[in-house]
Amino acid sequence: MYQGVVDIRLELIYSPTIAGDLRKRWASRLGDINLRAPAATTDIRQLHDEIALHATGWDQKLDGDLTQIRHQLWQLRELCAHHQAFVWSGSGSIHQPHASQRLRRL
Repeated sequence: MYQGVVDIRLELIYSPTIAGDLRKRWASRLGDINLRAPAATTDIRQLHDEIALHATGWDQKLDGDLTQIRHQLWQLRELCAHHQAFVWSGSGSIHQPHASQRLRRL
């Protein structure tokens, strides 16, 4: 997950097609998201949707870059969702036995 954030932030920072103030704001917002927090998927989705608003349809290069960044954000969001599901399932805790182990004890 964290490598994904680094890759997206670098792409935002060094993208020649995205205006400087947007690059900085989006990279900063992405860096502020706590990927382990339950709100991470919502925060990533909000950033994804904000970036989508800037696709103009007039500049193919800009739209292509924004589409690529949005795709990476979607993948990151899915990773965070899987992480949250893992944590909430109890499987993320080393103190709780897996369901198959609990059944064997009965």
